[in-house]
Amino acid sequence: MRMYFPKPYLDETVYSLLARYQVHAGSVVGEHIWKELFQRRRLTIRMDLPAHLSIIAEWAGMDAQELLQKHTLFPFYAAFMSEARRKSLADEMIHGSGNKILYMSGHMAGGFSTHQNFRFCSLCVEKDRALLGEAYWHRIHQIPGVAVCSIHEVNLGEFPDTKALRSLEEVLYEPVNIDPERKSKEVVGMVKDAVSLLEQENRIEMNFRAKCMARVKEMGLATLGTERICEEKIKAFFSMRCHEELFRMVGIQSVADMSRWLKSILHRERGLYHASRCWALIRILWGDLASFYQSDATWQPFGKGPWPCLNRMAEHYGQSVILRIKYRNQEPRKAIFRCELCGYTYMKKLDG
Repeated sequence: MRMYFPKPYLDETVYSLLARYQVHAGSVVGEHIWKELFQRRRLTIRMDLPAHLSIIAEWAGMDAQELLQKHTLFPFYAAFMSEARRKSLADEMIHGSGNKILYMSGHMAGGFSTHQNFRFCSLCVEKDRALLGEAYWHRIHQIPGVAVCSIHEVNLGEFPDTKALRSLEEVLYEPVNIDPERKSKEVVGMVKDAVSLLEQENRIEMNFRAKCMARVKEMGLATLGTERICEEKIKAFFSMRCHEELFRMVGIQSVADMSRWLKSILHRERGLYHASRCWALIRILWGDLASFYQSDATWQPFGKGPWPCLNRMAEHYGQSVILRIKYRNQEPRKAIFRCELCGYTYMKKLDG
């Protein structure tokens, strides 16, 4: 009969919770835990998106939804999913075996690595030991691509992913690699945006693709009307704007790769993409998450139609009778307004 099971700490991963239970219970071999909790000899628990949450929640005496939202990376991955996909992923993590999680979360999209090193902050370790008597794996440190603690702004230590449960206290007895180079303010800002995605619990707008298309048109990186991507302009923009550290964080090898990936997002409405690359795209196109939230899903540089006829000789002068406009995408970009009633045509540049 179970006499004890730990409560999760603030921002602790489910993986860490089970690893601490293994240490506290004195179980050296992980299969003892699996047999006791899940009636199985072997089971793999992912650090980011674990399955069997209903069972773990029951043992922890808490709600499975709370475990999902507060102790896994589900909110980060779900931020760019449709409501139906969010529900399917949540159901798989709470009630399923976990076999579909890699596909459903976008891990398999674009060749993104399905294995990430486990990471920790040495200053968080000191704080946790002082307050709690032990360190634990923090959720905010496990976001794919994140290499800096958003709280202390220091580089994270890394430990290779293993199939065996390893508590952070166990890992700290072994040599661990920590990059001594201090990250730039740009990288720290990127990390804090990623953490805010994790902590907001899916409040991001679901018109992500529409916002991206509106933004690239506004920036002159796509044609007006036809929405054709200007590939050379995109590559030039990425070369000038992108921090190379950002590319490394999200597994992008080159500017050309990023350009191809942007095109796939803009032209495939139902595509499934890794959340880290969507987050990276927001950083590139808007600069920060706040600017993305404030932007519109439509960009109408000439206002919303219908538009007025400017033929002073016509009875309908000044009336909004022009229903369609044509675009000229050569610089400077402009629109051609032709009245079907009288044939009068006029042109307006994008800058007014």
